[in-house]
Amino acid sequence: MKTIHVYQRGIHGWGLFYRREDYLVHFTLFSVISREMNLRVVAFSPMFNHTHAGFADILSRELERFQRRLNGTLVSQYNQDYRRTGPLLDSPYGRSKKTGAKIILGNVAYIFNNCVAGRMFESAPEYRWSLLAYRDCRNPFSERIYREYRSGRMRKAMSRVDYCYSRGWFLNYTVLRSLFAGLDEVETEQLTDYIVSKYNFLDYKSLDQLYGNHENLVLALKSTAGSEYDLAEEYEDHSRYMKMAAAAEKLGYSGVNYETMDYREKNQLIRQLTRLVNPSRDQIRRFFHLK
Repeated sequence: MKTIHVYQRGIHGWGLFYRREDYLVHFTLFSVISREMNLRVVAFSPMFNHTHAGFADILSRELERFQRRLNGTLVSQYNQDYRRTGPLLDSPYGRSKKTGAKIILGNVAYIFNNCVAGRMFESAPEYRWSLLAYRDCRNPFSERIYREYRSGRMRKAMSRVDYCYSRGWFLNYTVLRSLFAGLDEVETEQLTDYIVSKYNFLDYKSLDQLYGNHENLVLALKSTAGSEYDLAEEYEDHSRYMKMAAAAEKLGYSGVNYETMDYREKNQLIRQLTRLVNPSRDQIRRFFHLK
């Protein structure tokens, strides 16, 4: 097996994932395109202002086609929903070929452990968007769904997810808003797990081939941070971005285009988030899309 590590940064280091919908649009779009192209994804980790993914035995032309489709649609959707224009992602994207069992194992661990190195979680399976927790469980981050006790809204939302998946459609911002409308907090988490389980694309069989079994993979992730010699990346505390996004949402700023926000209002929000989270100046710049 040969793998390619693909990484993509937000332009100027700007943030990409502020809310649940941002993750789900990217995730379901990634799922639809990778499944359509029959690609094998062995690692996945979207971070606040960049993404990582590992592909097994993928041709260069396939990767080019995949990234062109993914990035083009993602930026179009993001710009439309956030009412912004212009580039969102650094170009070109980064990629690094991996050969040899030891190097591949180290790189897969590196990708999955980004959330640990970024101080977001103590272990990679705790991070929903690593997809590791979904190997043997359809609802690892929510209560089990009992179909006979579902609310009418939940039943309709699940049926619509099923329909979109069967048609090979990703879930855009408009659809996601409709799906989650009227759901309580418990149902929101349940539906998120349902969507991730339905659209899950992680190739667990290939991971089992690499590590022997899932238990060995989890043990390896706990015992090593992994490595990526072709990427000069400075780790930072990404938990602060999570806290900033959560605080901004509570203050009523979910889905806001920070680039065009009124100067006074932006400064006021920056002061509030600084008091609540104590981010660095660079983190403020990336969060608010400042050059």
